[in-house]
Amino acid sequence: MRCPSCQATLTAEARFCPSCGRAINPAPDAPTVDPGPAVPTVSYRAPEPPPRRDPPPPPASAPRLASSSFQGRFTPGQVLAGRYRILNLLGQGGMGEVYRADDLTLGQPVALKFLPVHFTSDPQRLQRFLAEVRTTRQISHPAVCRVYDVEQIDDAYCLAMEYIDGEDLASLLRRIGRLPEDKALEIARQLCAGLAAAHDLGVIHRDLKPANIMIDGRGRARIADFGVAGVAAALNASGDITAGTPAYMAPEQLAGTAVTTRSDLYSLGLVLYELFTGRPVWADKASSLAELRRLHESHTPQNLSSHVSGIDPLIERVILRCLEHDPDARPRSALAVAAALPGGDPLAAALAAGETPSPEMVAASSRDGVLRRGRAIAWLASVLIGLALILAIERFLSVPLENVAPLAPGVLKTKAEDIISALGDPSRPADYAYGFSYSTGFSNYQIRQALARNDPHFWGRFSDPWAPVIRFFYRRAAHSLQSSTPWSSIILLDNPRFAIEGEVRVELDARARLLRYERIPDQVIKPSGDSTAGPPAPPPTGTLFDPLIRAAGFDPAALTSTEPRWTPHAFADHRAAWTAAVPSDPPMPVRLEAASLAGSPVFFRVINEWTEPERTPPELWGTGVRRIFNIFGSLMFVLAILGASFLAWRHARLGRTDFRGAAVIATSVFLPMWVGGVFAVQNPATIVSLYWLGPPLYYALYNAALTCLCYLAIEPVVRRLWPDMLVSWARVLTGQLRDPLIGRDVLLGTAMGIAFQILLRISPSIGRPFGSIDGPLGFTSIDDLRGVLPFIAVNASGIAVGGILIALLITMLLIGCRVLTRSTRRASIVFFLVLLLIQMQFFSVSPGGFLLSATAAGLLTFTLTRIGLLAMITFLIINNVILEVPLTLDASHWAFGYTLAALGATVLLAGSGFLRALGSQKLVTEDPLA
Repeated sequence: MRCPSCQATLTAEARFCPSCGRAINPAPDAPTVDPGPAVPTVSYRAPEPPPRRDPPPPPASAPRLASSSFQGRFTPGQVLAGRYRILNLLGQGGMGEVYRADDLTLGQPVALKFLPVHFTSDPQRLQRFLAEVRTTRQISHPAVCRVYDVEQIDDAYCLAMEYIDGEDLASLLRRIGRLPEDKALEIARQLCAGLAAAHDLGVIHRDLKPANIMIDGRGRARIADFGVAGVAAALNASGDITAGTPAYMAPEQLAGTAVTTRSDLYSLGLVLYELFTGRPVWADKASSLAELRRLHESHTPQNLSSHVSGIDPLIERVILRCLEHDPDARPRSALAVAAALPGGDPLAAALAAGETPSPEMVAASSRDGVLRRGRAIAWLASVLIGLALILAIERFLSVPLENVAPLAPGVLKTKAEDIISALGDPSRPADYAYGFSYSTGFSNYQIRQALARNDPHFWGRFSDPWAPVIRFFYRRAAHSLQSSTPWSSIILLDNPRFAIEGEVRVELDARARLLRYERIPDQVIKPSGDSTAGPPAPPPTGTLFDPLIRAAGFDPAALTSTEPRWTPHAFADHRAAWTAAVPSDPPMPVRLEAASLAGSPVFFRVINEWTEPERTPPELWGTGVRRIFNIFGSLMFVLAILGASFLAWRHARLGRTDFRGAAVIATSVFLPMWVGGVFAVQNPATIVSLYWLGPPLYYALYNAALTCLCYLAIEPVVRRLWPDMLVSWARVLTGQLRDPLIGRDVLLGTAMGIAFQILLRISPSIGRPFGSIDGPLGFTSIDDLRGVLPFIAVNASGIAVGGILIALLITMLLIGCRVLTRSTRRASIVFFLVLLLIQMQFFSVSPGGFLLSATAAGLLTFTLTRIGLLAMITFLIINNVILEVPLTLDASHWAFGYTLAALGATVLLAGSGFLRALGSQKLVTEDPLA
């Protein structure tokens, strides 16, 4: 005899067709099962096929397949809505009937699922159902059966869905019992990926079971039947929770309390349990809904190993965790389930399918990042050796900090106050501020002289005791000093504008010699008859300015009078000028300019060859080559903002945006910058006036918004093109801070940042200097060293901007190269060349300097493209920490504490990365030879 479905030859005793599984001579107590017309099926061979057994009866709530006699409401050949020709009934159950039909308009097969009349008779429920279908039809994934449209035919509504040429998983499991473990793992990962695609859009399936999972002709799993799917918030608000198959519901869904994505994960666990064991968990144990609820409350699923010997314990642990009664104890997402399965890599699966992986999928990548013990120790040792090398460069190849800044800021502040008091102004100010700055004019002058003399070893001139490398300023006023800069509340020498009567500002060099004294006189001079008037007659010039001349380090008797050339900042009725020679090697000519009003000094300044006028109108865009670069840079900034805004809008419209990550990264920039701006204020009156809340807040919001915009624009692109770059960063955003990959990237990023700093610091000693240099090496900052809180605050702000924001901008540059070249490899080459051009501005113009520039560009390229975004952020943070802190080996120097803080923070960061990169390895092995 032959099978009526597949025409396979059968024996007279055969009860099932071995090819298609059709029941031929079923036992009297077995249900009649007819899978319908013959369709291509997928057969699997288990390693040890279970003994032949009668198929278990389906649960009462599960849809049944049609028998050989057509039992549907529509007949084959009938055309519905002038478009769909019915071919046959595929199945029917409590949630309606499913027909196979031909779409005569598009010429393709479809599956039509007619919903029960009671499901759509309620107008409110119908509208909610249509709204849910609008969301469900957006799900596009290879592991999901697509929903095309909703049709109304007569008084019934049906879903037009993708027709899957194959059989459902329930039928397959009835035929072969269970799948081999490797095939079951493949099917499990596909189900996780399809379910994750639905959850990403907020859609909950609610009826996930083997009968609603199709195995197509190529053996791939497809999640079907989203007829009762919906959005969690809408479902919970409406109370429509219990729709679905009770035997495959989560406890909270069965009880009608709530339905969430983790409810689907419970159903997924039930399906996977049946997939690996061939046995359902609850479907064959409960004869009623009340009994099923009792089983959920009083029983736990049996271990898979009690049904199948030799099953991987990891598989068993993952499935049983999905079946936890408490939703919070289940995995976070379907992607977490896929990642926890043996050998799972959902990220690779998504890329192979040509999709943009979600942030959760990136975080769930299989990359572990564990470094072998020897390699991790080598990287940590490279960080420590690099720090030692930087200290050696600072001591032997650079200008020692103790030579250019020997006095602490507190000492210099006291000296400035003494000078003011010596001039007859002992009043206590209402507000004051002080700080450091580099003498850029002196540095640029020395560079020009070195270029003219072809002198590569000009750094020794910075150690001259008379070299004004470091300048200290002190301002005091009878009112609150408030910054005029909208992005900073820090008071500087010329910020706010020096214009209100009674204000005094003093500038000293690093050895407390006076460089400048200025005071704003009263706008109205009091008459000489007033008893409160100041000194009525000016003293002789020789005694009027003597305190200022001596404070500048000169002998008044040794000066030569000359004609004044520099006008004071305010009106003066008497001016004087002298010339002298600074006793340096070689001696440097100098001018002393002074002015007074009504017998009181209002202006004194030491004028050197490099001193430039400050009141000349500035060029809007600069001059020469700088003008071209400034215009080009401003244009590129505007274009970058417009491009980033367009990309961010496009990604949001397509549903690719990681809003959670954007919120985290914006907060990571905003809080350090705002709090840093608050604590950076040092002058007391400004702190009391609460003015410091404004500018730091504005600046922090601006940078946070810019960072958020850049992240929204580039993160989905990187996630699509180079997801490996974001794995460790995605795990940081999900709170997996102890992950070994995070530790590895932090450790490697720290090492790369130290190497970059070494290149920067040895550059001036290799060739001729190039460009403008602001400090002894042109890299170290000293204007933050006004106290512990300002130091921490300013560095925290620098880390937020110089680390996170700059890393995103560099990544945006890489994406731009990728867009221009349309090739990842060519983009990396162009990216390297662009960075090389940028780095050449910071290194010497010489063959050695070019080699250093190429090495620095290579470090940046390698860190971003081969290690990742987190390593690049760490790279820039380390550069900011080492760059902003003057380093000294002199334990008695006032800045030695700052040196220890910078080195300690670097070692702490590298050490934490080292320990996490070890994973479960012990730092010291029990076997010393291991």
